[in-house]
Amino acid sequence: MRKPILAVLAMIFAAATSVSAATLTPTPTASQTFLGNGPNFNDSATNSFLLAFVDSLGSYNSSTLTLLDRVNSPLTSEGGILTVAYTGGAPSTMGSWTTTAPVEFVVYKNGAGFAANYFSGGITSATWDTGLLGLVNKHGQAQDISHISVYSAQLANPSNPPTSPVPLPAAGLLLVGGLGGLIGIGRLRRRR
Repeated sequence: MRKPILAVLAMIFAAATSVSAATLTPTPTASQTFLGNGPNFNDSATNSFLLAFVDSLGSYNSSTLTLLDRVNSPLTSEGGILTVAYTGGAPSTMGSWTTTAPVEFVVYKNGAGFAANYFSGGITSATWDTGLLGLVNKHGQAQDISHISVYSAQLANPSNPPTSPVPLPAAGLLLVGGLGGLIGIGRLRRRR
């Protein structure tokens, strides 16, 4: 009896670890993907979609958006603050990057479009996966990265810095759902 239970627990653990491996680390505070190519779909600091993303955060002045560094695939560095690693070698659909200073805005570009990520408080390293970023072709296949860019922007109101939303844990939702179910069962019993 113990062996089947242990086998089931091992399968559950293996599934849980494989799911957790398929995430972006760390998770961006905000993210937006823009699919398409052409002059309106570049990742320059003058791109209207990128500026709108920065403005949508409400805390930053998009007119101060400044490119800090950019690394084109298959290079790992271009002498600035950004270093890129490619899983399985470049070109690739996944990998990681590091910077020598914290950055809050990261843009990933490939043939499908680009994804803009915001990290509240700034980060110095992250993993990337073009499929998880939504940078896929019309058949849903992840496309190789073209380049990664990191930006900074000034706060619109420096005396009121942005705060990260505090997510309600899934356990809290389960608790509320369970309490609702108990209340519903109690009402049904009273009616009988």
